[in-house]
Amino acid sequence: MIGNRVTILLGLVMAGMMLWFVTGFLAVMNTMNATVSSLGEDIRTASTTLFAMRQDTARIVEHIAAMQQNITMLDRNLNRVNHNIAGIQHTMSEDIEQIRTLLETMSHDIGVMNLTAQRMSAYMGRMTYDMDHTVSPLEGYLGLP
Repeated sequence: MIGNRVTILLGLVMAGMMLWFVTGFLAVMNTMNATVSSLGEDIRTASTTLFAMRQDTARIVEHIAAMQQNITMLDRNLNRVNHNIAGIQHTMSEDIEQIRTLLETMSHDIGVMNLTAQRMSAYMGRMTYDMDHTVSPLEGYLGLP
């Protein structure tokens, strides 16, 4: 009878240990399930974040492409402006040369006019002198002597 009691007691101890082991195993499994569930949520969050980052990267690439196009257009416009400035400088150089030639011609013409005025003044001086020292047939008419 003592052997039966020991066997029953041993069976109860074994059953208790098995129950403790199963309870611990189930607790570990619940913790593992919660950890895997949390890990799944983290993976979903990371996936959403990566998708948003991919969209942001695509937008950044689009902005960079637009900036490159704008820089190319700006470069073309600056080249066109430089070409126009060079044309204006060339035209102004030609205009300045024409003005210089015109001023030289005007200076020459003014010199000729000055010489002509001097000659005319000398001629008029001689005429007036001659008229003052001669007797006019009109004898005083029209202001002549």
